[in-house]
Amino acid sequence: MKPLISVLNGPYQQHLFDYHGLEYIVPDGKAEQYKIKGFDEYNYLIDINRLFSNAASGDIIDRSESIRLPFNMHVQRPWKSVSNPLSIDKCFEIRVQELEKLGTINLFWSGGIDSTSVLIAFLKHATDLSKLRVLYSTFSVKENPNFYYLLKGNKDIELVEFSGDIYLNQKLDGIFVSADVADDLTASLDDSFYTKYGWNFLHSPWEDFFFTENKNKDFVNFCEKFNSLAGNPIKTVLEARWWFYTNCKIQKFPLGWSPILNDNQGFVQGFFDTYEFENFMYHDINNIIPKNDYRSYKQTLKDYIFDYNKDILYYRQKTKSNSLQLVYFNHKKAALKNTGYLLLLSNGTRVRTPNLPLVSEREYRNIYGNSLDYLFNTP
Repeated sequence: MKPLISVLNGPYQQHLFDYHGLEYIVPDGKAEQYKIKGFDEYNYLIDINRLFSNAASGDIIDRSESIRLPFNMHVQRPWKSVSNPLSIDKCFEIRVQELEKLGTINLFWSGGIDSTSVLIAFLKHATDLSKLRVLYSTFSVKENPNFYYLLKGNKDIELVEFSGDIYLNQKLDGIFVSADVADDLTASLDDSFYTKYGWNFLHSPWEDFFFTENKNKDFVNFCEKFNSLAGNPIKTVLEARWWFYTNCKIQKFPLGWSPILNDNQGFVQGFFDTYEFENFMYHDINNIIPKNDYRSYKQTLKDYIFDYNKDILYYRQKTKSNSLQLVYFNHKKAALKNTGYLLLLSNGTRVRTPNLPLVSEREYRNIYGNSLDYLFNTP
């Protein structure tokens, strides 16, 4: 089977669309995402993304594999209807056991809610803590100082600081584990959306919100079809957010993607990217933000952390904050080591031309001819 697209590199999308005969539209003149003429259902997914975020960006996939996209995207973990959930601790125990089988664990720890809960899962369930490395920065320490000192006191764990450009010179065996996917599985509820609409609004019917913001009946009809693909009822705005981000935005770490270090080293695994945790979250949606207070966002994960370390200040005051270090590492490495690409394919192939960031169709066709045409669909 031919490899499919794992990543469409944003800065080069317009070039690729031109080379493969796709007509595109830039909504409101913002170039983060492009609508493609002749692919209405895909364009409606972009409209949903824009309803939920004032800075919508990034690739959109369809894990339900029910919607025809302009490009043939690889889906690493197809959607399955949710089933009876396990406890969160059991979900984490299963995931730790799965990842341990892959070798030494290099865990990115930002100090935030998601990565701290992952770290606790390893502290509780790992069979050999000497195979756990915690990769942290000065920002991690500032974000969660009490937990940092707790880690310093555990002689079984190796701590590796990754501030500045240290990561460029590190050579670590094993795999890399990130907590990034947790945002998408908890409805990616950013502070700006919450501040604008409020807590009660999250529990109101999604149809009212969608139709108020976009009165196109075809759009609303599509959204009814799209939400039905979850296989379980989607009734509220919060549930609709959860379903969109879980189905369309979860794929953060495609196969063959190593954002730091050297290309011959282990790839990144999303700790939360599992059917077990996905099932848990669907049944725990009302606890994503159980109180009329943004500090209660990801309450279940905060409970899990507090049960372990009893840090009352962190428990009461900590809120979601974006950790962009992996993104920065990736961009810095691409610039310094000239590893940029137009496309990343599901078999790890980087589709690139020799003079990036400059690109021309002549160079592209000289290297690839028509061999990549199968990746792009026609209306």
